[in-house]
Amino acid sequence: MMDGKRLIQAAHEFDVTGADLVVGNQISNGTPRKASWNPLSKDYGPVIFGQNTSKYISDSMRLANFIHLKAQGFSDADAALRTKQALFDYNALSPTEKKISGGLVPYFAWSRNNIPFQMKELLHQPGQLRPLVKHKTK
Repeated sequence: MMDGKRLIQAAHEFDVTGADLVVGNQISNGTPRKASWNPLSKDYGPVIFGQNTSKYISDSMRLANFIHLKAQGFSDADAALRTKQALFDYNALSPTEKKISGGLVPYFAWSRNNIPFQMKELLHQPGQLRPLVKHKTK
């Protein structure tokens, strides 16, 4: 089993986590943004705080999934692929999709990834839907 620092490096190398993941006491590749207190600024402090918190939570979930898969014996590449499939690779959006998800359509990026994922899972594991249908018909 790899040590923690090597696991984080492997996750980063395979783009499982963002560039700002905390490694030890340092932020790797992170460049701090100067916060503004102007609520109309794109650098408004509370918005930056929310974005950073969201990135941290997302990276933590991705890293936990990656480590879990590595512990099950998957290679770095397979663990990264499975993590991106389960938790979606939002960097894989086309430029047009990025514009749409940039505020035009709320939750577009998530929907764009989740709907095909759910359909694929339904085809591969149709029995998973049975408890929902059974509960609904009662």
